[in-house]
Amino acid sequence: MSEKIGFLRLFRERYLSLATGLAFYAFMALIGIYTILVSDIGLVDRGIRIPLRLSSSEGLREAVPVYIKGVEAGVVHSLYYVTLDENDHARPWNASGAPHGQTVIAILHLDEKPELYPNYRIITRYLSILGKKIIEIDPGDARPAVAGGVQNAPLGFQTLTRAETAHFRRTGELPNGRPMLAASNYDDPVYLIATVISENRRDLRRITGNLRDITDKLNAGNRNIALLVNEARLLNGTNAILRDVIILTQEVRDGAEDLRESRAILDFIDVLLAVAGAAL
Repeated sequence: MSEKIGFLRLFRERYLSLATGLAFYAFMALIGIYTILVSDIGLVDRGIRIPLRLSSSEGLREAVPVYIKGVEAGVVHSLYYVTLDENDHARPWNASGAPHGQTVIAILHLDEKPELYPNYRIITRYLSILGKKIIEIDPGDARPAVAGGVQNAPLGFQTLTRAETAHFRRTGELPNGRPMLAASNYDDPVYLIATVISENRRDLRRITGNLRDITDKLNAGNRNIALLVNEARLLNGTNAILRDVIILTQEVRDGAEDLRESRAILDFIDVLLAVAGAAL
């Protein structure tokens, strides 16, 4: 028994700190494996692959969620910068000659194929000003644009098989059978604010310079208004006027109170009514 207690004491003194540190690092390694590897593996298991065209991928990253009517339905699996040919189609990676345009292709992995209509709308937005940018899909509806018109039919759009996705990654070629969906990518609000400030830097500098000149002149007593503001006699006269106004207000209030509490007017009215009654 004493040998067992001695072993436990020796283990606690020599190896307890080491065991605690190893357990901590093992726990952190498990968290890293789960958040990095497992999440990436989960991206590949989505059943529907949809190429989406964007003018720019500003603020958009891989593995961000895709929402349909506010419900999470998939993720952005990958993003590719591509050049366009004269027919506005994606050019292969090894294409020769000058391109006629540029765009970004985002490959969406969704759980199931959505039913979209010609009045669909796909945008990118931020969940919060400091959050990540996500893709929001509004499928549209079958209602006609005008009353009594023909209802909208479901839209046929391009999807990719696993083999077509792998072929696009290798060569940059996409099948040209059906039209590709397009999205509007709004810019980062912080970037927009910084851009506005940068574009109007000269005007903002002029405004701040004018404000500084005004405050300096007021403090130094330059020009007419500054002289009046800094004139001691004007300040004393203003204070005297304010004191007289306060005294006058107090006297008027006291006079109104005395008049309200006096019965002279009421007695006069009583006498007047008595004389009128006797005369009648």
